Amino acid sequence: DLSSKITCIPTNAFLNCTNLQKVILPQSITRIDEKAFSNCTSLTDIIFKGTMSEWETISKYVSVSPTPEEFTWNYLVPATQVICSDGTITL
Repeated sequence: DLSSKITCIPTNAFLNCTNLQKVILPQSITRIDEKAFSNCTSLTDIIFKGTMSEWETISKYVSVSPTPEEFTWNYLVPATQVICSDGTITL
């Protein structure tokens, strides 16, 4: 679990953490920056302690051409969903 005081997952925070399998994000998160979880090739479980609507309001970095795709916050992450307190969101 990350601290409930964290509001941002900064750029490169977990970049290349290939052994990271699960992350539990606090409800306090408001921003996930570029490459925050990029190349976390074992990350299959993303759990967000807030609601689905709160997840949707989080600013998540997604690269737009001409910025390379690998700058996206979840590039090469195998997780296909985020489990929220009130349901699941498909990535």
